[in-house]
Amino acid sequence: MRFLFVLAILFLGGCSPSDNAFINAIGKDQKITLYSNDGKVIRSFTSVSVPEVKEGGYEFKDKTSGKWVSIRGTIVVETLAEEE
Repeated sequence: MRFLFVLAILFLGGCSPSDNAFINAIGKDQKITLYSNDGKVIRSFTSVSVPEVKEGGYEFKDKTSGKWVSIRGTIVVETLAEEE
């Protein structure tokens, strides 16, 4: 029993806040906003997946079109609240 307790502490203690945020975002819609160099919004997307870093950019599935989108640049990702 003591072994399981120690194992649980090691497992749960090894996650950083960013890891926890990523885990909590899985399965939830994401709002992805792409910004230009001067800080203006270029475009916003709603994604059904957490963006993945691919070849210097980001890839995700767009909720509106159902297609995979690849973008490069400065983005902000927000996890949207679940609808009840």
